[in-house]
Amino acid sequence: MSRFWNPWALRACSLGLIFLPWLAGCESTPESGGGESAPGPAPQSAPESAVGADAVVVNRVRYVVGNQAITEIDIQRAITELQQSRRPATEAAAVEMLIKRALIEIEAARESIIVTGDRITHEVSLRKQAMGIVDDAEFQRIVTQETGMPYELWLKTFRFEIIKRQLIQIAVTVPQPTEEEVQRFYNAHRAEVGIEVSFREIIFAPLSNSVQEELRVSNAANEVWRSLRSNPGAFGEVARTTPGNVSLLRAYGGLQPYIGIHELHDRDPIIARQVHALPVGTISSVFRDASGRYVIIKVEGKRPVPYEKVREIIQRRLYFDNEDDAFDRWLQERRRETAIVTVS
Repeated sequence: MSRFWNPWALRACSLGLIFLPWLAGCESTPESGGGESAPGPAPQSAPESAVGADAVVVNRVRYVVGNQAITEIDIQRAITELQQSRRPATEAAAVEMLIKRALIEIEAARESIIVTGDRITHEVSLRKQAMGIVDDAEFQRIVTQETGMPYELWLKTFRFEIIKRQLIQIAVTVPQPTEEEVQRFYNAHRAEVGIEVSFREIIFAPLSNSVQEELRVSNAANEVWRSLRSNPGAFGEVARTTPGNVSLLRAYGGLQPYIGIHELHDRDPIIARQVHALPVGTISSVFRDASGRYVIIKVEGKRPVPYEKVREIIQRRLYFDNEDDAFDRWLQERRRETAIVTVS
């Protein structure tokens, strides 16, 4: 029946029946506190022009949060929103979400926070720039893919995220993570933090694209590889003395000092995959890197990314977690201070 609703006409009708001055002056019972609730307004039929001669839709006010009304249509829309975002879509969950949003709207008005359509468009543009995306359709596709939400629904939730960030800056005290918390997180998540790798390399580069040149370089690389299989310990010396080795690290025995695997992947994803897959001490077979060169590598070491290199990243991650926790606690305090009335 929702396709027959005219929410603007219905909301205008229902809000006229709330009698907010009376509700504000009486002993209202918050939803969470028990006791009798305020009497509900008389049901009103939607205009026939909006819903058709044979259809009757009632948009009753169900809850009043401070000066914000939550209607039947609001709840049904919230249930649909929860379904679209793949979350539990019960009426209780919808009401809880709407109460939190009403509290956020109240606090935003109190702090004179206004998020217009232009502001949302600007924030979306900043996100696109940060992601290196120019095309609107591509950005919308990625948002839908990563969040599981239709883009228009994401925009609606994004507005509340912008308000939330501003409220955190103005009204919420967020504790900084301690050094002990950062160290504890690092110790517990070393596998996810990533690894650094060290390896030696010998690289042969064809001088042209001719079949003869490719064959010549391939044969030279495989000849070196066969000699290293019988004597892996000579890799550094071979890297230094092989005339055809064009590696920039040749003077250092082809040794690449420890480097983050993600940084290596950005430089050459094929070499990164080879290094990541091989055990320490192992020599690869001859393979071609992203530039088409013939490469042999020997993995010298692997280790977790050192604490000092990721300390600030972990600190920021924990601070954002603290932000969410602090905001939730702050919103709970505002909830205890705000009259939440069950109308029907």
